[in-house]
Amino acid sequence: MQKFIKISAALMIISLLSGQTASVTNVTASQRTDGTKLVDIYYDLAEDTLFTYFTVELEVSFDNGTNYQPSEYISGDAGNGVLAGIDNHLVWNLGAEFGGTYSDQTKVKIIATGRFIDVPFEFVTVPAGDFTYGYNDETRNISHDFEIMKYEVTNAEFTAFLIEAYNAGDVWLNGDEVRGFYSGDDYYGPGDYRLLAMWDSRISWNGTTFIVEESYGIHPVVGLTWFGALKFCDAYLLRLPTDEEWEKAARGSTGWNYPWGENIDSSYANYHNSGDPYDNGTTPVGFYNGSLVNGFQTSDNQSPFGAYDMAGNVVEWTASWAQNNPDRRIFRGGAWEWGTGECSSSWIGDWWHPDGYGRASGFRCVRTISATRARHLLNRRNSSR
Repeated sequence: MQKFIKISAALMIISLLSGQTASVTNVTASQRTDGTKLVDIYYDLAEDTLFTYFTVELEVSFDNGTNYQPSEYISGDAGNGVLAGIDNHLVWNLGAEFGGTYSDQTKVKIIATGRFIDVPFEFVTVPAGDFTYGYNDETRNISHDFEIMKYEVTNAEFTAFLIEAYNAGDVWLNGDEVRGFYSGDDYYGPGDYRLLAMWDSRISWNGTTFIVEESYGIHPVVGLTWFGALKFCDAYLLRLPTDEEWEKAARGSTGWNYPWGENIDSSYANYHNSGDPYDNGTTPVGFYNGSLVNGFQTSDNQSPFGAYDMAGNVVEWTASWAQNNPDRRIFRGGAWEWGTGECSSSWIGDWWHPDGYGRASGFRCVRTISATRARHLLNRRNSSR
């Protein structure tokens, strides 16, 4: 049985940008005594009529609340994109940050701030409900509505993020790689991690800023790690899809092998030696939309919910840990340098560590939405067909 040392917790009501308030209550904090020096913090975050997502930060005091300082060594329901809820849980790595310092003078304070942010990406809506999962077409259920990016994140979009993050000091250069801070999890401690291997990407540093190789702006970004994908999501208050969310967005409850049906050919997806005009390499996002391009006839490869390129082009990082390799993250969807088997909606990649990367490693983001907004978006999409 896990043992805990109780730490005093402060309750706060925080003013939001609009003058509304976010009520943070029932804060409890306990330090584990299993040698990890981790602190489990639980709190309730009340719903707000204006904001759906919040940025949750932790401040800590070692002098009984006289002085507080921010902590970056947190994970779980912390950072950007946190939803209102009961028993939200974050983990503070007190040992890594302060060497395990603890006394009865220790207090923690949860600060929840709602913010507006411009998210310049197209999304498609995936409503709650049953879907088909895995090689055996198992019926599973996702109980929340969510939106997933219609296209994979492009080089231009990732470069814009890098420029802003670099200027803010959130990312930095180490030779030909971009690095940034990660607060840690059960397998990887807090610290400085690789975000992008520029030698395997179309993005480079020209001595002053980040630039994209000419004509590759609307191609999906590659050469990035799971940490890099997560850093991008955090910047826009978004998150990576879970393994289940990704598969539901790819094929819904159809049971199809691929987002569009049972069979695959070179008109539908970019895989190894598929013969597309960009062979062998990435294609622009949304290339397979039924158009004739330079004499090459494409078929429409959108999923039942309208997401493109969920088979081929680049594999996509997810938020889920691999079951057979528990210190590695799942990636999905196949890629331009692999065969058609990996393009199957039920295929699971599980051999890359989070700091792994390649010429075909990409991603897209998701966000949870309310049922009311989901119905509105689906009705609008259906009426436009």
